[in-house]
Amino acid sequence: SFIILFPLFVKFSESIKSYADNLDVNVIFIPKNPTLSHYRMIINAVDYPKALWTSIWFNLSNSIFQVLSCSLVAYGFARFRFKGRNVLFVLVLITMLIPPQTIMLPLYIRFRYFGFTNLFHFTGNLSGIADFTNTMIPFFLLSITAMGFKNGLYIYMLRQYFKNIPASLEEAS
Repeated sequence: SFIILFPLFVKFSESIKSYADNLDVNVIFIPKNPTLSHYRMIINAVDYPKALWTSIWFNLSNSIFQVLSCSLVAYGFARFRFKGRNVLFVLVLITMLIPPQTIMLPLYIRFRYFGFTNLFHFTGNLSGIADFTNTMIPFFLLSITAMGFKNGLYIYMLRQYFKNIPASLEEAS
């Protein structure tokens, strides 16, 4: 725990040191004149409440979309029998093996030159109708369609959960 907590302690003690404490060589860990002025300055400069609300809204909505879409896909894999189900599930499992760094550049290009004409078939020309690179839309699209970076793992875990629920319990409800 020392290896994990020591850097946090050092960063926190540095953040509450005053300017005079930073210049004093005798002050190492515990400041003589602790101050919270650095925190006030950052909160005012960054517009922290707005950034915090945007982060909370973005992460909550993305999480809700991922839970809903992955639950639907996992329930389909667990309960319905259809041709090619095992092949599709193996493809879902293979997505867990592919590192996200491998597909980031193709995803960037896809969302940079986004167009409905080249959505399913890349025509070779880089002319799209929209540029989604500085928006939240790519994250929402990947979450809604259960195609996010870790969705293969979520689908696998939810499928195993749904398979363990007895069918009689569903029929009774």
